[in-house]
Amino acid sequence: RVLPSELDEAARMDGAGEARILFQIILPMVKPAVSIVAIFTAIAVWNDFFFPLIFIFDDRYKTVPLAISVFVGQFRTDWGLVFASLAISMAPILIMYCLLARQIREGVGAGGGMK
Repeated sequence: RVLPSELDEAARMDGAGEARILFQIILPMVKPAVSIVAIFTAIAVWNDFFFPLIFIFDDRYKTVPLAISVFVGQFRTDWGLVFASLAISMAPILIMYCLLARQIREGVGAGGGMK
């Protein structure tokens, strides 16, 4: 969908500046889409394994998936430790989803014509 240009033009006629149009008219209308993009991007960045594996050599800067891969051994793996660390590593994404869930539901409802 495209944002109606009439809202932008009406705000300009009322004397609103660019910043006010952006923050009070455009951003509230695109908040559901921005929320979904933020969650999908965060998940992709959070789960990235190969890019940090190739370019990060210092242990202080390793990402969560790289740190979890240390727990998987060649001959012996403590699966309890691996799955516990995976469960803990999901917490930031789940918290982000909980904070943005209302905007996502509003966006899905608006797209489907529901109230």
